Amino acid sequence: MGTRGEVYVRNSSSVIELWRHYDTYAEYMVPYFKDFARYAAWCAGSQRHWLTYPENVAAMLIAYDHELVLASHLRFARTGLCEAVPDLRPRGFTVEAESEDEAHSKAEEAILRAMEKGEFSVKVEQAE
Repeated sequence: MGTRGEVYVRNSSSVIELWRHYDTYAEYMVPYFKDFARYAAWCAGSQRHWLTYPENVAAMLIAYDHELVLASHLRFARTGLCEAVPDLRPRGFTVEAESEDEAHSKAEEAILRAMEKGEFSVKVEQAE
């Protein structure tokens, strides 16, 4: 059983919600964020303004978490890297289902209902 938690990355105009399944107790998260701050500064390099955008910080948090998972897998010589997914991920809606097919069907229905209400949209533009 995990110590689940939510992480919010925000500025005055935007909020990105992330979800974490394991280790969200303060004794783990405080050092985690301190180490992440060094990682984010290194990633941003001379472009420190990137750290003012929640989307960038959230993406860096997920990348940082994934690097920690990979390092853990390599340290313990695990071979199934397909299981090495970051524990920190964007928060999305979830559905209760008995099977994968039912979950896909319910998710599709929920997206279609949200689109009909104008609550969900996807826009793809091709670059010229």
